[in-house]
Amino acid sequence: MIIDLNRAGRQGEGDDDEIDFALVNQQARSRLLQVLEHWMPGGTAKGGEYVCGDKFGGAGESCSTNLTTGVGSDFASGEKWGDPVDMVAQIDACSMLDAAHRLREFCGGSDMPERPQVVRLPTVEERRETALKSSWALWMQGEKCPDGHPYLQRKQVRPDPNIRYHPDGYLMIPLRDGMDLLGVQRIWPDGTKKVNSGGRVSGCYHTIVGEPDTVFVCEGYATGMTLHIATGKTVVVAVSAGNLPAVAVKVDKLFPRSRLVLAADNDQTVAGNPGVTAAKKAVAEVGRGEVLFPPYPQGSKGDWNDYALEHGGAALQQLVLARRRSDLLIDVTRIESRKPQWLIERFIETPGTGMVFGPSGAGKSFFVLDLALCVASGRKWLNLEVRGGLVIYICGEGRHGIPRRVKAWEQHRNTRVPANRFFITQRGLSFDPEAVGALADDVRALVEEVGGTIPAMIVVDTLARALPGQADENSARDSGLFVAQCDRLQQEFNCVVLAVHHSGHVEGSRARGSSALKGAMDFEYRVQNGRIECTKMKDAEPHSPIGFLLKPVKYGDDEHESSCVLEYELNVKKVLSGSTTTKRKQAREAVRLAIEREGLDGRCSKDGIIDCYMELFAPEKSREAVRKTLFRNQDGRGRGEVLAMIEDGELMEDGGFFVLAEEVTNAMFPT
Repeated sequence: MIIDLNRAGRQGEGDDDEIDFALVNQQARSRLLQVLEHWMPGGTAKGGEYVCGDKFGGAGESCSTNLTTGVGSDFASGEKWGDPVDMVAQIDACSMLDAAHRLREFCGGSDMPERPQVVRLPTVEERRETALKSSWALWMQGEKCPDGHPYLQRKQVRPDPNIRYHPDGYLMIPLRDGMDLLGVQRIWPDGTKKVNSGGRVSGCYHTIVGEPDTVFVCEGYATGMTLHIATGKTVVVAVSAGNLPAVAVKVDKLFPRSRLVLAADNDQTVAGNPGVTAAKKAVAEVGRGEVLFPPYPQGSKGDWNDYALEHGGAALQQLVLARRRSDLLIDVTRIESRKPQWLIERFIETPGTGMVFGPSGAGKSFFVLDLALCVASGRKWLNLEVRGGLVIYICGEGRHGIPRRVKAWEQHRNTRVPANRFFITQRGLSFDPEAVGALADDVRALVEEVGGTIPAMIVVDTLARALPGQADENSARDSGLFVAQCDRLQQEFNCVVLAVHHSGHVEGSRARGSSALKGAMDFEYRVQNGRIECTKMKDAEPHSPIGFLLKPVKYGDDEHESSCVLEYELNVKKVLSGSTTTKRKQAREAVRLAIEREGLDGRCSKDGIIDCYMELFAPEKSREAVRKTLFRNQDGRGRGEVLAMIEDGELMEDGGFFVLAEEVTNAMFPT
């Protein structure tokens, strides 16, 4: 049965108007938790009380109802109810008779069925609309607040320009959620405080605008204005202790780079010191911030306004703005050792900052994309466990090809990447502090929009395109600034940041640019000549080398609906192609010259290699001696340089001809 809660009353319905209020309250108390969860959704049962943000429910602890008697109150707004019927009448803004009928029908009348009937409660949107209308109706009755209001005089604070005065004698403190006015706290000369009927407290706040480098979050208006007058900083008033965590979360998003201070009331006369407890909870939920409370002796109480009245504004200013030791330094004996947390088992530890490098066309972007798509889809990689999560892919180049590569990957792996798990940038990004800060803001907004979790992986492809302005990758300073911004993202989102970079030094043995890059990495992989080799793993054993081939995949009928994926080979030898001996260098030059001269579609013959080697490096030697240098001896002993190149993956033999492995890659997949 659906009960319409919008009916004005029940007059004219005969016997149904006669109702036993005591019996209804008794029935409601017998299933009071269910009643409260329906009329105040989002709260929790704690120590014999049902606590929530306000009388409409929601997170917080400023509103509580006894689970035995049904007596409750919201100490933020001053509203109270003596029994369940009274509570429903206030929440639904209806008569006591109407409230009793609703409760009786919810509880199933005197028969008390096993399950309560379905009741149509106002939706979140309807409650928000009600709060908007009632709050604006009251707010429009206000006028400019005079300096001489008795409450302000007693607290020795001035009125904030954004509060008002009601002709009935009370102050009006606007409570907003963003730009929406959802509640008005009324403060009478004697200090009595109430929120307007229908108004909302949970998650709402009043902002006293000041310098934004430090933002204080406090409970009451007088406390907030005291802090603002003493420091000139921005202050956000949450109205109640229970509302501090919800407001702190919103302040963190509004002021992500500001020092965040929870300026709590110190009420040691109440069990659990609710102000300090709520402030600590707020810092824990936000993940940053400081908790400051006035230093009153044990067993006493006071807020920051009380402290300023007793000790002066200068003393308060010295306390709240004094430099305190941050949580940067910690005693090592307090740190619990933990097992490595892997994004990809035994391959990439999280959180961490790493790099994949290799020559152009070596397949490094295909490799990184394969890792990223496994993370986004939660799919195992090479039968290794993967921690699935959101992936942000920063494309400095080739972004138009990413969708094709993703489709080919899905086709080949028989896996679909879930919606809202893999996002790419529509343009390149310069890794300067301002741009990275804006990126972090966008990521947080994205997470809130799609209802997901923070990123598990952020890919920067490529490092060269991400360096800001005139930065030089050969400069240790400029490279360090880039790494600092990667670390900033890694620490902010507790994730893996993976940069894609080019090789450039001797035969691709290390990444291009300053050696400071490798020194700053937690892990590093080289992709070259069909091999993936771990060249650094800071705190674990490096993974064994992996071989791969780039396999073309068609995912549609159109000629352009194709791309490539990686197919792996685990049983490969450790890459030796970093060899820099004179003979190896000479053999490479001879192969390249032979390919250029013979023009056999990127291939060359054995005789062509011998001829070029003799011409370049051994004109005085016999042909047989050069053959032994480059190829296996006739008696089967030793290993020639060309055969070593084949074993190391630098060279491939194809029908009696020889092909450089990296040339095959470049020809198939041009940059």
